[in-house]
Amino acid sequence: MGPKRRAALQHRLVPAPAAGKKRRSARGSSTISTSSPPVDIQGTTFDPPRNAPMQVAPISPNGSRRGPDTDQLTKRHLGDCMTESHILIVSSLSRNTRRTYYTALQCLETFSLPLGGPICLDQLLQFIGYMSIQGKSPRTVRAYISALSTWNRLNNLINHCEHFLVRKAIIGMHKIKVRRDIRKPITFPILQRIVGALPAICSSSYEAQVFKSAFTLAFFGFLRVSELVCSSQADDSKTSLQINDVSFSGGGLTLRIRFSKTDQFGRGTLLSISPTASELCPVRALSLYLASRPRTSSQLFVHFDGSPLTRYQFQAILNKSLSHVGYDATQYTSHSFRIGAATTAAINGLDESIIQQYGRWTSCAYQGYIRI
Repeated sequence: MGPKRRAALQHRLVPAPAAGKKRRSARGSSTISTSSPPVDIQGTTFDPPRNAPMQVAPISPNGSRRGPDTDQLTKRHLGDCMTESHILIVSSLSRNTRRTYYTALQCLETFSLPLGGPICLDQLLQFIGYMSIQGKSPRTVRAYISALSTWNRLNNLINHCEHFLVRKAIIGMHKIKVRRDIRKPITFPILQRIVGALPAICSSSYEAQVFKSAFTLAFFGFLRVSELVCSSQADDSKTSLQINDVSFSGGGLTLRIRFSKTDQFGRGTLLSISPTASELCPVRALSLYLASRPRTSSQLFVHFDGSPLTRYQFQAILNKSLSHVGYDATQYTSHSFRIGAATTAAINGLDESIIQQYGRWTSCAYQGYIRI
């Protein structure tokens, strides 16, 4: 969507002014071994296939297959190749996927199923039944079975996770355990109230400006929290917004979204956000924040001491501001900004296809975000 068209649509997220009012225009070192070292995913060991010996082509004496400075592949070189292959395997999974898989394997151990050997079909079906009794959602069960399938494939084990009966059991869960997304939307009126509460919630005027900018950007940009702030103080992945990802031009701003749920390869997306006539203009809020932001850290949103704003802190201040103005904070999450943006746009008459494009949805999942 071009900047001009987006600018015209930007105002659809904001209620029209009352009649008579004018609208203002490196990876760490690894121990090298010739055997197959385990692949570690989020603290869980994933052994590589045991029955796939590495085939190395003979090296030509004429040098057509020569390495940089060697005449033959030594054991150390084979170890380097194996270590690198394991790093590539782990990197194929996103951080959140690795975390989910780790939780899944912990659940499997709680069920007292060993991870050292193959799991038969009956045991797998019993595990699904166990998770159903424990109240797991069908979506969670599907993710856990996917984790177990990955485990089996990495270890070259018999894999029953795609068996007809397994698929039917999960489909049955979807039919008898229908769950609605109970997260409520943060619409524009709610955004006005929680931003107004920030001076009373935050420890300083600077902190209030940080969260005002973060909240308005999350709403008007239809942003996921993972795109906005880092997951923890120790997170150095730089997948969330960095200071160099922001640029101002023509009165609006452009954000470079490095990674997202639908862009795991980091191709990047440019997102244009135009100014609004509202007191919650995201362009103005970000400009004021950047004017007082300390020149430290590469993360876009930082505290006055330079430490990055984390997902936990974002949710904590959101909860406090919601409670301060009389809302039940347990019914809202950081994703409520994205839900609220889609809902507000629909209320103001924006076409659903434009909402889908605005929120960068690649499927019809956007329909579940519109709560009218």
